Amino acid sequence: NTDATATNQYSPAITVDSSDNIYIVWTDERNGDQDIYAQKYDSSGNSYWVDDVRVNINIGPSAQGGSKIALNPSSNSAYGAWYDGRNDDLDVYASEIDLYGETNLIANVPLVISGAKRVGENPIIYKYSENHTTNAIGYVGLSSIEWDAYSIELQAGYTDYSIVMSDPVRPINLMPSDTIDVTIYLD
Repeated sequence: NTDATATNQYSPAITVDSSDNIYIVWTDERNGDQDIYAQKYDSSGNSYWVDDVRVNINIGPSAQGGSKIALNPSSNSAYGAWYDGRNDDLDVYASEIDLYGETNLIANVPLVISGAKRVGENPIIYKYSENHTTNAIGYVGLSSIEWDAYSIELQAGYTDYSIVMSDPVRPINLMPSDTIDVTIYLD
């Protein structure tokens, strides 16, 4: 792995695709709790990805472990599986690994950003509820909005992607004088 800190990495699992690329997944404590990371190497041992890739995209403090890996031989797609304690008990999750090798910034994603504060009840009228669209580099910038708990959803009728999760978790609590960067994971 590419982590140079003195944290624990353990329980590796490995698979090789038909092009002799090597996929490795493991449990990793570099973030202060257990996460599942992966790396892809060519047959000479050179890494494909500059940084190790966190496979579990849950950003909470729960533990993930027991990493396993499988390969779909028809598509050369690698899949990681692990147990996950994010819901207070252990559940099993899986994810395609190669999808997370790099971040793809997605342009023209229509979003609805709404605060929780209301100015009307019948019908419900939110104090802040506006449509926004990501720019060419997948970014939306908001400024001078007041403190509130904000939800971020896709606009009705948009079907190209669905929201998997956000970092930080939605709703986003914005306090006075806060600046918060939010990453939305789409699938």
